[in-house]
Amino acid sequence: MFHFKPLCMILLLTAFMVFLLPANSHGNMNYEVKPESTKSLCNEDFSLILIGVVFDETYRWPVSNLTIQLVDVFEERSETCTSKLNGQFHFYLHPDRVYKINILDSNNSVISSTDFSTINRLEPELMRVFLTLPSGKQ
Repeated sequence: MFHFKPLCMILLLTAFMVFLLPANSHGNMNYEVKPESTKSLCNEDFSLILIGVVFDETYRWPVSNLTIQLVDVFEERSETCTSKLNGQFHFYLHPDRVYKINILDSNNSVISSTDFSTINRLEPELMRVFLTLPSGKQ
């Protein structure tokens, strides 16, 4: 009756595993969102959180250990994090900004890039983004 594409099934399964199952049901994996560096969190008030997942373009599986760079286009600041075992990453964002999200290779060259906006997002919000790693780029 219903025909889902493989990507839809993977996204649904990933969302179920990450957001609905208790953390201890994932074995030794830790899905708790923790900042990479707490020094910037002490002085700033964040109301927007971006959670993303990186998928392989060909196989549609989550990709781990990739460097993800967030660039604040307005302030020309950037920060990076590494995708986890389940392909997830996160950043704390400011409202009314335009960001560029880059996937970097081991030489810090941009493999893939997408734009993300928080314009007119003034209320606290959890936002999601799905990125794809182009074939043969890992």
